[in-house]
Amino acid sequence: MRAFFARRTTQALKAQCDLEDENRVSDSDGSSSMTAFIFRHGCGDIHLEQRAVFDRDVSGMWAWSAGELLAEWLCASEATEKLHLDEPTSTAAIELGCGTGLVALSLARLGVKAVVATDHDKETLAQCNRNAIANALPNVHVMALPWGGHEATTVRAVSLACNDVDGTAPTRLLIVGADILYDRSLHDALEESIRVIIHKFAICNGLQADIVLSWSARSAGEGSFLRRLQDLGEEELCWRGNRIKKDSHIAAIGFNEGLHQISMVRVKLGTFAVL
Repeated sequence: MRAFFARRTTQALKAQCDLEDENRVSDSDGSSSMTAFIFRHGCGDIHLEQRAVFDRDVSGMWAWSAGELLAEWLCASEATEKLHLDEPTSTAAIELGCGTGLVALSLARLGVKAVVATDHDKETLAQCNRNAIANALPNVHVMALPWGGHEATTVRAVSLACNDVDGTAPTRLLIVGADILYDRSLHDALEESIRVIIHKFAICNGLQADIVLSWSARSAGEGSFLRRLQDLGEEELCWRGNRIKKDSHIAAIGFNEGLHQISMVRVKLGTFAVL
């Protein structure tokens, strides 16, 4: 963690990622603007389409700072060791609130056996699916997963994660989420979904699990969510610092550009039993 922290602190005032071959196209009615670029990090290049939507709240179609940092960290050596991603075929991953799919696609590029990218918005899921196809990552499953009270849909997500594709089923579960904690009114539903996912994976064939969440500080509500998970396992701060996000589209869709304080926390569940 220290090496990653030092490296990112040094780069805190630099651009978040290497954007090459950037191409922007705006809709004729001005309702949205699409950007296509290449995100470069330790897992390899990710070709990404993102869309700034101006006439309605579809913020998940844009790649935000916390997601970019989480994707970077998961592909760094510190995360590889902590999460045992040096043996990625033994791991399944479920991303909650996948947005563009950057985090899920990065895990798939790393070699994670099965990656399930979930969100609640149809447009966002369609864009995420296009990104998975553009990057030729067939091990990414994109599906709708509303939080709380949707056990059948949650079970389907876990079933995809447990999928035995080569004679060996994954025994580790990684739950990831970036910028999904900002609305405290959704915390009950999010907690319920996380607990159901963990329980169902344990029944399936899982032995160990980790949760990694990252967020840009907007209120005290983000960090308070972690107290809900205290009974599940040990909390560990992976990174906290500032990032610069410079983009004219951010202010236009209702968010501040400039300095963002980002936190990233891992909840280590270790080995758990079916209750």
